[in-house]
Amino acid sequence: MSTSAVAQRSLIRALGMAGSRLSRPCPAPHRRGAAPAPASSPALRALAGGPGEPRSALTAGTSPALVYVASKNAVKVDAVRDALRLLLPGAAGGFEVRGVAADSGVPDQPFGDAETQRGARLRCRSVAQEVAAAAAFPVGAPPRAPALIVAVEGGVGWQDRVAPDGSPVPKPAALSDPAAPAGGWSLECFAWAVARDPRGRESAARSASFVLPQEVARLVAEEGLELGDADDRVFRRVRSGQGSGTIGRLTGGRVTRTAFYEHAVAMALVPLLSPELYPAFDLGGEGGG
Repeated sequence: MSTSAVAQRSLIRALGMAGSRLSRPCPAPHRRGAAPAPASSPALRALAGGPGEPRSALTAGTSPALVYVASKNAVKVDAVRDALRLLLPGAAGGFEVRGVAADSGVPDQPFGDAETQRGARLRCRSVAQEVAAAAAFPVGAPPRAPALIVAVEGGVGWQDRVAPDGSPVPKPAALSDPAAPAGGWSLECFAWAVARDPRGRESAARSASFVLPQEVARLVAEEGLELGDADDRVFRRVRSGQGSGTIGRLTGGRVTRTAFYEHAVAMALVPLLSPELYPAFDLGGEGGG
């Protein structure tokens, strides 16, 4: 087994151990219809950890593994915490999830998959740069290194369309394209999540998407409002982006914005479950760029 693979397994086992040391571990949430993970799974056995398992410098001592969320929005912080509980039930109690301010480097309302994903990646990198600067010039005790940095960026875009012959129809190039509404294009909402490891490698995943109501879409596309502001105006709410979000309003609370983001975060964290299959997403070391 390669040195990198051994290091990956060491950190995963160590994250599991951190959860077992806490006196009040966070249980995995019950999901209706979800089958329990098979106890025979090698990957999940490694996550559970146990006495004598190797430990990483990232989780040395009695402190839980530190995970930074590149936003102070409580919805995003909760989504990351819930995704960790879902995928890593043996270690979830051993994570300290912190929201930190981060610059996305994209417009307040990202448009299209590329811009939205770029916003999530830049959020992760912004936090990584702050961590590196704090480590290089510590004030007082050296800062703890995070085991992961996770970012979530919500975006909108014109929904794909297919011609009768099965060929794709070229999308409007801009959010403000006046031909889009006239052409019957639907504006959809989605999110991108990015997880960044200690070496600077990143894993990204897209959420599901849903079509926005016509008036909400018009305010975003024609008047340039952020989705949360458009939602507030149409549904007469306040700061919906910090709460259940548009998806919460449209589903009567059956799907919240937190659950919507959790899906994307969980998919971005998939390499944690089988690190030997994802050598490019290496959790075995510290630092990185």
